[in-house]
Amino acid sequence: MVAVPIALGAWLGLKLDEALGSEPWGLLALIFAGMIVAGAGVWGLIKRHSDANPIRPSSDRAREAGRRWDAEIRERERQEEESERPAPPARATTTNGVEAARPKAERDEQE
Repeated sequence: MVAVPIALGAWLGLKLDEALGSEPWGLLALIFAGMIVAGAGVWGLIKRHSDANPIRPSSDRAREAGRRWDAEIRERERQEEESERPAPPARATTTNGVEAARPKAERDEQE
């Protein structure tokens, strides 16, 4: 699709230059013309493909699935951040469940 017009232009350019003695202008002009024809052919292929396969907007179902997936990722990242945080220090307690870290005056009042 691309090589044929360029190769044909090159061959015709060489023949034209031989006949007219205008080296290298015929070759260059017809190679350039071959590139234009090849580009037009590629553009036609792209146009035909895009007409046959139009881009359609996403469905509501696909959008909702994307939102759920995004929420899952955010939740997973939040959980990973929480697990990386150091745990708060454990508070010392006595055997009866009273906190040993309370001031001594408070502990004396209750006993």
